[in-house]
Amino acid sequence: VDTRTSRGGGGIMIQGEAEILERGNDYGDALKILFDRFAFYRKNPWKEGESPIIKITPEVKVSWGINSARG
Repeated sequence: VDTRTSRGGGGIMIQGEAEILERGNDYGDALKILFDRFAFYRKNPWKEGESPIIKITPEVKVSWGINSARG
């Protein structure tokens, strides 16, 4: 993710093992997080099996220019 604002730029890079989720408990958990956190997903919902979600198990994380207050 790379962002640009009037205060400068920032970004996050995550490297690790990726898994494509299409159904199941992990898929439902991830979908709930998206719906809870982002209005776009609440306004444009989909159901299990309609759109995959990529799950990344981080091995390397690097960020720059981003407030890390959220952890």
